[in-house]
Amino acid sequence: GIAYGNHSESDIETASKGISWWYNWAAEPEYAIYATYPVYHIDFTPQAWNATGIARVSQWVSQDDNVKYLLGFNEPNFKDQAGMTPTQAAAAWPQLQAIADKYQLKLVSPAVNYCGNCVSENGTTYYNPFDWLDDFFKACAGCRVDYIALHWYGGGNSITGYIDDARKYGKPIWVTEYANWEAGVTPQGQKNYLAGATNFLERDPNVFRYSWFIGRGAGATVFPYIDLYAGSGQMTALGQLY
Repeated sequence: GIAYGNHSESDIETASKGISWWYNWAAEPEYAIYATYPVYHIDFTPQAWNATGIARVSQWVSQDDNVKYLLGFNEPNFKDQAGMTPTQAAAAWPQLQAIADKYQLKLVSPAVNYCGNCVSENGTTYYNPFDWLDDFFKACAGCRVDYIALHWYGGGNSITGYIDDARKYGKPIWVTEYANWEAGVTPQGQKNYLAGATNFLERDPNVFRYSWFIGRGAGATVFPYIDLYAGSGQMTALGQLY
């Protein structure tokens, strides 16, 4: 998949030859492909970025019967992302679950990662994503979560240990963002990372889906060299490899 929110019609047509899904951190597809995306047979997966996004998710899935999954909150342990404590997320989750139940959709957990500027609750600052998820599940006992969502930006083979840590929840894993953001990465190094990490994710039976970050935006020739798209409908060398 691709984590990206500014697809053109040409982008999605080109990408459809090699991916099966995308999300854009929003409840509905971007305007350029709002009505036409089903033609390309790529799953759009809505996300409630935080609790206020739940109503928009409900509105979209009520009119789009192509949707199969819902993504939970975006990096809630980050103050500058969704910024939700485990208790706050647990309090909002039943609203999202009710939508999933009504439309027979699968639910993907809030997407977490290690952070620096993190939320705190009951004396715990949630630098560690699994501490956040542990407390979320404690606060949301009885809530339905079908998959675990993770983000990862470490280099080398560090993603393998991160996935291993997430296996304790006993649920299939979605890596909804990954790339190498470590200092010193080169364009060739990013290609090597993409090939190794993607091959690992593709072969791991516990990984259900994954999406590279990002389609276009960082700059294909600018650190950390992560863009999959060049011009509209054109893939970068990294995109062709992906």
